[in-house]
Amino acid sequence: MTRLRHASFLLVVLAVLLATGTGAFTTVGAERPFEVSVADEENALLGIERPFPDDRIKLNNGVNNEQEGSSGGKDQFDRVEILTITNRYSEDIDITVTPSEGSTRGSPPKFAGEHALDVEQHGDEFDVTADIVCSNADAEDELTVSIEAHSDDGAFSVRTTETITVTCTGQGSGGDGSTEETTETTAD
Repeated sequence: MTRLRHASFLLVVLAVLLATGTGAFTTVGAERPFEVSVADEENALLGIERPFPDDRIKLNNGVNNEQEGSSGGKDQFDRVEILTITNRYSEDIDITVTPSEGSTRGSPPKFAGEHALDVEQHGDEFDVTADIVCSNADAEDELTVSIEAHSDDGAFSVRTTETITVTCTGQGSGGDGSTEETTETTAD
């Protein structure tokens, strides 16, 4: 009978435990301090600077880029530098810069197509240059580029957009083969 008594006791204990729970829990609420801040430009892992004053580029008419000269050589219409990107991450990074869809269509100023941007690396700095089309009239518009940067190890990844204000002067021609400098950066 003691066996039956022990088995009955164990069944009663098991039933009580199943009915009342064991004191375990599934969620916990706690307050933990958490703070997010944005680094200033000097401390950002990816520094983005505009090499022209007041965030504005001022250009003459035409396509402001490298043009074939009559002798088959390149004349002095260089691509317009629109951004300088600095890598402050501890590893090498790859950068891709593309124009937004609206920045290659419509009335000038606009990028001269989807492949109008070029990124050239100099150490930890990347110069972003562009072919920009201006019209025969005074015009101003904002051109937007998407920037993607990532490290080979996958630990660093950034996606952002930058907007550049371009003012067309309505003067001269950016691709007429003359020897005068046709692009200028000015403060308005």
